[in-house]
Amino acid sequence: MVPLIHHAIHTSATFLNTSDMYGPFLNEILLGKALKGGLREKVELGTKFSVMVVDGKREIRGDPAYVREACEASLKRLDVDCIDLYYQHHIDTRVPIEVTLSLS
Repeated sequence: MVPLIHHAIHTSATFLNTSDMYGPFLNEILLGKALKGGLREKVELGTKFSVMVVDGKREIRGDPAYVREACEASLKRLDVDCIDLYYQHHIDTRVPIEVTLSLS
């Protein structure tokens, strides 16, 4: 995957998108490795949150504590200081979007 990402960046890709659930987690780790050596600065980076697996079942989460925890974990896996676009993969219908975004 790393050579493919390098090729994409060198031939015009400007936005790379992933999610903590792709793999799960593996895609963020591989993307982080691929962006070493100055390539991170050449692209906008997006990743998503909201899906957890608990006891083998998918759980959608949108509470602010989870969002912060998931974001910090994605930053670590991607090995970056900043995610340009961090967005919700699936809507948690139990949590108003204003709460998810900590706007209320």
